[in-house]
Amino acid sequence: MGEISIDPKFNIHETYKKVRILNPYRNSGVSLLSGTVGYYKFENNFIDEINGYNGQPSVPYQFDPGKSGVAASFNITSYVEIPDNNDYSITNSGFSISLFAKFTSQGAGQIIINKAANVSDKYEWNFLYDTSGLKIFITDGTTTNYFVKDYAFTPTIGVWYHLAMTYDGSLTLNGIKLYIDAVEGGTGSIIGSVTSTGNTISPTVLGVGGWNKETQTGHFTGLMDELKLFKRALTPTEINTEFNRL
Repeated sequence: MGEISIDPKFNIHETYKKVRILNPYRNSGVSLLSGTVGYYKFENNFIDEINGYNGQPSVPYQFDPGKSGVAASFNITSYVEIPDNNDYSITNSGFSISLFAKFTSQGAGQIIINKAANVSDKYEWNFLYDTSGLKIFITDGTTTNYFVKDYAFTPTIGVWYHLAMTYDGSLTLNGIKLYIDAVEGGTGSIIGSVTSTGNTISPTVLGVGGWNKETQTGHFTGLMDELKLFKRALTPTEINTEFNRL
């Protein structure tokens, strides 16, 4: 076997540093958590990094400094629509949402993300900020049977918050958790009788309700960054990891 010669000018430490810089996954925020079905970095676009469930903005969007890189800026005329897919329907396998948000107003009824259409039998879930705080609705596909969890909260304008919800598929209130900056809280109730969760053909909509996209009510005003959706319930430890990773 011939000899192997190494260029004396070769510096393995400098080469390693260059490889780290060129590595597209370094500091990219790509989640290693299992069950991730959607990931929106909002780096000047609404591309889903996981399954290609890309969002369609209603207007040309402004992107401002985010929690990581840049973030999408929402106002009373803007929203993003993601076409229907089964991964974003809540089923008995569980579901979770994780994102960072910065509010620019404390106005009531700010819908962050929901899966709903403009008819009553195509309403699946709704994650929003209302007068009483952070709130999640999970329905059977209608507007008459649903779970609701409410976490008392008044955002400080201009502060980034990590907001999250998890659902374990158990069809119980205890199976639904709300988190603000990785701290769990909230109380809940059941309206009607929920014997299943809905799976409709509704789109997923960011920034306003799917049923009132063209009106001036229900809009989220602020910045949204690092949105992730999971097809399972994250654990409290995993929620803490998401909160602290940036």
